[in-house]
Amino acid sequence: MAAHSQPTEVQSREHARQALKLLLEEGDRLAALQEALRGLPGTPKNTDLEAYPEAWSALWRAFASRSIRLTGATPTFGALSPDGIRAVVSPEVSDPITPNTRQSATIINPLTSSVVGVPILSQNPMPGGLIGAAGLSVSPDGRLVAISFVGDKTTHIVRLADGVILTSFPAISSRGAFSPDSHAIAFNAVPPGSLSNAPHLLEVRDTQSGAVVFETSLPPHSSLAWISGSEFVVASPSGDISFNARASLMVINTSGEEYPIANDQEITMGRVIASPTMSAFLIQSEQRTDLFEITGTRRATLPPASGGATFVRNGTVVAIPRWPESERISDMQVETYALDGTRLDTQPSDHAVFEQFLYGPTGQILGTLSHMMQGSPYEGISSPSGLDLHEAAVALVGKPTVQGDPEVDATLQISEDFARKAERLLQSGDRQGAMAAALKGLPADPAEDDFVRYQAAHLLLYRAVASRTLRLPLDRAKGTVVAPTGEVLAISGEAPALYSTSDGRLISQLLRDDASTYVSATHPHFSPSGDLLALAENQQPVLHIHDGRTGAIVTTITFSGVGTGSSAYSTTLDPVGFSHDADAFAVLSRNALFIVSTQDWSVAEFDFPGRTKPYASWLPDGRLVMIEPIHSPGGGPVAQLYIHDGRTVTPIHEILSDPDGLRSTPVSMHASRQGSALIAEDGDSSDDRTVIFDGDGQVRAVATGHDGYVHFVRDGTAIAYRDLRGDIGKSLAIHSLTGENLTPQLEDYPVFDQFVFNESGEIKIGGAMTPGAPLFRGEGTPKGRALFDLAVSLLPEDVLTEVKARRIELE
Repeated sequence: MAAHSQPTEVQSREHARQALKLLLEEGDRLAALQEALRGLPGTPKNTDLEAYPEAWSALWRAFASRSIRLTGATPTFGALSPDGIRAVVSPEVSDPITPNTRQSATIINPLTSSVVGVPILSQNPMPGGLIGAAGLSVSPDGRLVAISFVGDKTTHIVRLADGVILTSFPAISSRGAFSPDSHAIAFNAVPPGSLSNAPHLLEVRDTQSGAVVFETSLPPHSSLAWISGSEFVVASPSGDISFNARASLMVINTSGEEYPIANDQEITMGRVIASPTMSAFLIQSEQRTDLFEITGTRRATLPPASGGATFVRNGTVVAIPRWPESERISDMQVETYALDGTRLDTQPSDHAVFEQFLYGPTGQILGTLSHMMQGSPYEGISSPSGLDLHEAAVALVGKPTVQGDPEVDATLQISEDFARKAERLLQSGDRQGAMAAALKGLPADPAEDDFVRYQAAHLLLYRAVASRTLRLPLDRAKGTVVAPTGEVLAISGEAPALYSTSDGRLISQLLRDDASTYVSATHPHFSPSGDLLALAENQQPVLHIHDGRTGAIVTTITFSGVGTGSSAYSTTLDPVGFSHDADAFAVLSRNALFIVSTQDWSVAEFDFPGRTKPYASWLPDGRLVMIEPIHSPGGGPVAQLYIHDGRTVTPIHEILSDPDGLRSTPVSMHASRQGSALIAEDGDSSDDRTVIFDGDGQVRAVATGHDGYVHFVRDGTAIAYRDLRGDIGKSLAIHSLTGENLTPQLEDYPVFDQFVFNESGEIKIGGAMTPGAPLFRGEGTPKGRALFDLAVSLLPEDVLTEVKARRIELE
């Protein structure tokens, strides 16, 4: 081994990138520290602090990490003390797999992974059919943790230093919020036994005695946060909670006084988060993040935060993780804003609150050390910086030794940075921007060998050209589906419509036959040729058939004997889709299967023998395969497979709960277009488990840890999903149905790039969710030089001018 040498800037950046992959995608903190150190001089000077910014950042993030590697592989959730000295973790209990298992919580020293005290167990097992970990909340002073067990309906206040239970009391919610002084804990929930839309009960208890010190009723769906040791700011919806609900704001104190601070404003209802300094609070919704002064005056409207916005830098800055824009956790960006809404430069410490994970033995992410219920999240503020950081890291892992620094292709590194930029743009709906960024990662006159050398840029260019991603003037939709031709896209929701995928132009609203509008709560369904489009109406037993290219109404079918929906967004029909020959359309209701003939629009009704409504999918030969979810607390079958042959429904296979297959009742099922396999989403959603069966009910593949989108590829012989531990040039995981792990091909990607975003690109509205439907798969998209020339022809001249000015140059 040679002594560590002085890295070049290019080598330093590569070491930094690899350090973050080790830290965040493998959970190997010590290896990440060593790799980051390799990106720095062996004996750094003050002048080196600005010369290698990426390596210093990676070194700090690794040193500050309190992520934990666990010995088991069970999905696990946890919380971390603000000082990072203690973590508490709770494995998820899945009743169908482990009947009579009790919830538990264990306190851990995250730096040594050693257990503190003894695990705390619930007295009673999880109620039948329920799945989950214990509720966990850590106090702002880091002394206490509240552990709530569903089976016991009890919350324990536990001392984090040694795991001693200090007091216990009945729990109305699985998770509480400590007051800023840690002397009280509040629970905001629907009272036990009440309906989900019932008024909430706010209950405040003393953390020393467990006694109730205050309680009151709040409007349904209210959210709150402490703003002092005795006051809360409460957001309550003004009307329907379904879409863009407006909120009113008030302050309540534990003496029973309350007063409004903001009414009838354009405030979107969401989760309330208060600054640790009590100077500001956020309301975080799917549409945006609103920033308020403590008086209720809105200071700024910020982007939405699917990963949970929070306050950092001791409550003086808002941090928003941009999870949707990256396909890998190591590439995730964080945006930061001052309390007046001004965009700030992001510091390494701003990442800390979002980067504390629980890993399994092979480095797979099992869960997070969540900041969501903590008024003072862990920020790593006690970690050293500058040259002191280097000294502390070397003391921990030793000086790095390498057999010479790796040779890094500087031009390739720049090309891959452009590919990452293209990926972020594509993941926010900017297809043109993604094409331009990918072109910058390729030479001006590329030869075929260049598409191999700059493989990531070629891949992102292919994805951008083949994608049918759009930005539309919408905030939300219930479903979005691209036609099999790739030419149009249909959306459902409050304003069903048909759009052109080439330019986002509105082709037509989808209207009833009397030209009136309707609402739909189901996914659109295209026929295999794209000529027809079907959409069920909200609350009514009505199916509308439209022309799939123009949106014009073709016919409307009303199903007799089917009731109407009662809630604001419900459907009495569950459309299955068109048969492979488009001669029929199948629809499910609670107790019946309907087959609609597309020749004369007649309807045939068939009784279903099962106890619960099934999921169904067409097979190529015109039969339907159906799966009935079965709830069997304590083990037993989780599903029953049936075949409908056009006349009768016949049971064929029973599926038992299986730790290596379906653990719980399925919540969806689709057959491949070739009819060779079924894909079912497990109701045990803790690890996003999706199971693939063959026609005999045998498990052929299992996908876990994905983003919810799993598709058949390669003519139904394999499945694909986003690989959260992949890299920029290979971001899909591919598994054949015979057990092999395959290398992704360009043609595997297009089905994953069919999302709709709002106009700013901040809100993802929907994508191709139905793997059994006839989907657009990028047919006809060229590769190599032909792809390059096509992309150039699609971009306007001003964009091409920028591409020419900034693209990579060959040496």
